[in-house]
Amino acid sequence: MDKLKKYLIAITCGLLLTCWVLYIKDIFAQTELTMIFHILTDAFFVPGILIVCAGGLVFVSNEGAFDGVTFAMTSFFDVFRKKKKNKFTTYYDYKQSKGDRDRSFGFLLITGSVFLAISGIMLLLYTYC
Repeated sequence: MDKLKKYLIAITCGLLLTCWVLYIKDIFAQTELTMIFHILTDAFFVPGILIVCAGGLVFVSNEGAFDGVTFAMTSFFDVFRKKKKNKFTTYYDYKQSKGDRDRSFGFLLITGSVFLAISGIMLLLYTYC
């Protein structure tokens, strides 16, 4: 059920963003079919690319891409604090304490890819209509 819940939340967020783009672009006032497909292409592309990029950020975060920045900023601000927040003296110790992270991100990539696929279909309809 936990896996289904993740997908449902991602799909709901994507559909809400799609509806917002449709509202902003005023799709219900359009009469030309090509303009409707153009708006639908944009409406599905925006949440698709945002969800896929969020999945990519989770992936690189799992791999430790932001650990150096986090350690550096914490160490820098510890200079100005009375009580030190960073208990590690070296970056190596900090990296070892982080260990393996296992946050799932596949559901974001799949959901975003579905939105991008729908956007691609709308683009084809827009192009050949």
